[in-house]
Amino acid sequence: MRSKGGRAQAWSALAAVAGLCVAAALEAAPAPWYVWRSKLNGAEHCAQASPGYGWARDRGPFRDLHCTWPVDDSSRIRGNFPGKSGSEQMKAEPSRKPVTPAHE
Repeated sequence: MRSKGGRAQAWSALAAVAGLCVAAALEAAPAPWYVWRSKLNGAEHCAQASPGYGWARDRGPFRDLHCTWPVDDSSRIRGNFPGKSGSEQMKAEPSRKPVTPAHE
């Protein structure tokens, strides 16, 4: 038969583990995107993971699947485009042209 002290310790340990799991989930972020360059013909491809053998990581990390917004450029996420105001913000172009996917 267990004592009340052992049961309280078990619940405390369970609460601590649950708290750690919640904290880890809150810190989770999506994987960054990278520009990958083909070693065969120099074609560029934007992906989160290597497209396979024959590709080398060229630039990154980026926040979006077009590899246009660098991870450290938090101003775009808030919508604060320097030098732009009002409707001009909606028309603002990214700092880098999107990478077109390689067609094999």
